Parts: sequence; C-alpha cells; structure tokens
Amino acid sequence: MTRVQSGLVITLFVALLGWDLWEALGNLVGLQPFYEAMGIGRSVPWMLLWLGVLLPITAVVLSLVLWRTWTGTVERLAIMLVAWAVVAGMSLSLAAIEQAWRASALQALAG
Repeated sequence: MTRVQSGLVITLFVALLGWDLWEALGNLVGLQPFYEAMGIGRSVPWMLLWLGVLLPITAVVLSLVLWRTWTGTVERLAIMLVAWAVVAGMSLSLAAIEQAWRASALQALAG
C-alpha cells in the first residue's frame, strides 16, 4: 500500500470514528438538559455517556498502533473495519442501555 493510499484509508477511518465521537460528545453535552426537562436530571448515566466518548478514541489509538505493526494491505484494512464495527456495535449497545435506563427512571418518577 502506498503512502497516499495509506493516508486516504487512515483519513477515512478517522473521519468515520470522528463522527461517532461527535455524536458521543453531543450526547454528553445535550442529554443532561433533556433529562432535567423530563424531571430525571439528578440521575444522569454519566458513565455511559463517558464510555461513548472514550470508545472511538480508544479504537483509533489501538488501531493505529496495530496499523504500524502489521504490514499487509488486507490486514490493515481488516484492522480498520473491525475497529469501526466494534465501535458501531458498542455505541449501539450503550444507546440501548441508556434508553432502558431512561425508561426505568421515568417509570420510577411516574409512580
């Protein structure tokens, strides 16, 4: 893989995971006022929100470390695809856990 191709793959990968990071930061900043408006702001699931932020950052760092150690083109692309899939799956899982938490918090608030 040439340096230009490597740069393009890394740029695409960082952009995709950067989008996940952007979404996680939006949740971190925007969900507390939303919870406050719903009346459940005192028990915001901060751990879930911070995990959502740390997940894409960790995936980028680990995959770039592996990128340097593995030299094959297919292996490098596989690293990026697996990291992206793991982040997508874990982000979806965190979102589902947060939705379940929100439903239980609203039920507790209602009665």
